[in-house]
Formats: sequence, C-alpha cells, structure tokens
Amino acid sequence: MRNTGAPVMVLADPAAVTTVLANLVDNACRFDETGSPVVVELGRDDGHGTVAVIDTGPGIAADDRERLFVRFGRIVTADNAHVGGTGLGLWLSRELARRQQGDVTVTSTPGAGSAFSLHLPLVAVPVVSAAG
Repeated sequence: MRNTGAPVMVLADPAAVTTVLANLVDNACRFDETGSPVVVELGRDDGHGTVAVIDTGPGIAADDRERLFVRFGRIVTADNAHVGGTGLGLWLSRELARRQQGDVTVTSTPGAGSAFSLHLPLVAVPVVSAAG
C-alpha cells in the first residue's frame, strides 16, 4: 500500500464503511493490551482505496487467519480468552466490503501484531483538460 497524500476517492456506502472501520479499530484496541497506539493508514493499492488498521498485539498464526472471517469464527487462546466477542465482527466486515466490490484482509506476525485492511474500488476521476 502506498500513501501519496492525495485524496483517495471510493464509491461506498458510508454506513457500511463506518461499521467496518469501527469493527477493525475496536478489535485492534481490544486485542492489543500493550497500550501501544493503533495506527490507521490510508492509501491506494491495485485500483483500490485502502484503510489499514495496524496493532502491535499478539498476532495471528497463518493457519488461523481465514477462520477469523467465518461466522462465529473466533480464535480463543490462553492469551485472549478474557476478551469478549461473538466472532461476527470480521465476518460482517468482510461481507459488507464484498457487497461493495471490496474486501477485508489481514496480514499478521505472531508476537508482533496484525494489520487488517479494508479495500474498496477507487472511483475513476475524469481528467479535465485545461485547453480552452
């Protein structure tokens, strides 16, 4: 993902985007008990606008990542058993993104944190000629 500092324009349902981003930020805050800040980055990647929510929490093993996006697919470990949740937030977030031709993805390193990203198609902005 690259952040150019330029506006990132996507065609999306504002209520759905709000729900997805609220879920991603809430999860990052709940599962990262180190007190480290949660970082939110805006960028572009392969024709999509991307919002990444990055934490320094316990991370997620590669074999467990896809289960996060299954309805009720919570991963409970000794380290996070005390954190409440239904296992619906990430499933719902991915569903809402996919209904808008987007997706929610995760990259993670066990012991070093995770980055959950919302990807939505960029709006094609016509180039206006200065000729006149």
